[in-house]
Amino acid sequence: MEKNLWSSLNQIQKTDPMMFLMRVESSTINGIPDVHACHEGHSFWLELKSNDDKKYGLSKYQIIWQIDYLNVGGNVFNLVLAPSQRALKLVRLNPALFSFCTGFVPHEKSFQVLGSKPYNKKNLQSIIKLASDSCR
Repeated sequence: MEKNLWSSLNQIQKTDPMMFLMRVESSTINGIPDVHACHEGHSFWLELKSNDDKKYGLSKYQIIWQIDYLNVGGNVFNLVLAPSQRALKLVRLNPALFSFCTGFVPHEKSFQVLGSKPYNKKNLQSIIKLASDSCR
């Protein structure tokens, strides 16, 4: 499903002259997000997930990468497709509420859901705009 999510994003960027998305696949950097994005002049990273897990299925490497990036002022979001609900969610990890004492297992409170919409291309485009707007 993450592959389908990327495919939809890639199609959307072809119709939006203010959007640039690049899929990043790295075997050398643990935890780096799937997509580097720039929309309307705002640069951010997206981790694509497709699952119904309340903790979004992030690995400890992904969590560490995101916390490190957020702590220096970067923008990184998790774009989650919940298959059972056919819903998109834009989620940001909240480093202040994350506990390393739990062995890198996040709690639901460790995440801030910035937006949630039914999954379709129009809503996917608006979720990307929401990510971009959240960078201001």
